[in-house]
Amino acid sequence: MQTNPQYSDNPEIDLTQISRMMGRLSDRFAGWIYKCMLFVKRNIVALILLLIIGLVAGYFMDREKTAYNQDIIVKPNFKSTDYLYAKINLLDSKIRENDTVFFKKIGVLQSSKIISIKIEPIVDVYDFVEDNPQNLEVLKLMADGNDIKKVLVDKNTSKNYKNHLIRIQTKDRISHSDFIQPILEYLNESVFYKEIQTISIQNLKTEIAQNDITIAQIDGILNSYSIAGPNKASDKLMYYNENTQLSEVLKNKENLVKENGKAKIELLSSDEIVKENNSTLNQKNNTRIYRERIIILPIVLICIFLLACYSIAFYKRQRVKFENRLL
Repeated sequence: MQTNPQYSDNPEIDLTQISRMMGRLSDRFAGWIYKCMLFVKRNIVALILLLIIGLVAGYFMDREKTAYNQDIIVKPNFKSTDYLYAKINLLDSKIRENDTVFFKKIGVLQSSKIISIKIEPIVDVYDFVEDNPQNLEVLKLMADGNDIKKVLVDKNTSKNYKNHLIRIQTKDRISHSDFIQPILEYLNESVFYKEIQTISIQNLKTEIAQNDITIAQIDGILNSYSIAGPNKASDKLMYYNENTQLSEVLKNKENLVKENGKAKIELLSSDEIVKENNSTLNQKNNTRIYRERIIILPIVLICIFLLACYSIAFYKRQRVKFENRLL
């Protein structure tokens, strides 16, 4: 005769079983805590010694590691900012991979001295707005309802700044010729941007020449006006016979002179795709590179000790079980 299992519909019995189960788990956990406290009490001297040894050893290991910052301020020309950031990211990945062959190809023979290479924009809002007044309206739109500080350092905004900081962190002091110069030469090796460079330089020279011609023509008109006087020169300068028109001519000349000034400065810095503006080398970094060793080393030593104690206890339990089976 088959008997079907009977299930109780009384919720009080289920709650009692759950309560007993929770009580057993609580007792086991309390027992485990008690065993841990006994273990610490029995081995307190060894644990303190390991902690002190780890802290002291980690401190001296951190102290021996010194870093140096190499700061290079560069200006990416011809809208090559994305190209520059991609190249710097590639260099940093090659450093992490310890790809010495790659660095020897670009002329850096002691790449093992390099810890990292990063790039970040030099935030200059005034220069950003001065170049193009419309940039101010763009910033206002982007900052609408957002933190303006986050907008200024946002990737989409920061890449529009003129100057950028390349920071190379090294283990030892370095020279410009052995490290910085080869890296800059590598950054300037681009057939595509070299072609753009050639065209851009020619355009700048043409713009300057055309502006010079226009400025000379304006000067000629102004000279004729000043010599002949406004009444005598009315037949030659019919549309300049009013003060407002003369003011417009002077304003146009002023704008052309400013444009030429900017164009000449831009032409001066257009000799390279990535132009080095300034570099400050071998700045000792007070932040230690491997500062975490003073924390990690004590933890590692204590973990090794705990693992050794557990292994010994496990071995003893298994030996007792094995001996009992033989009896």
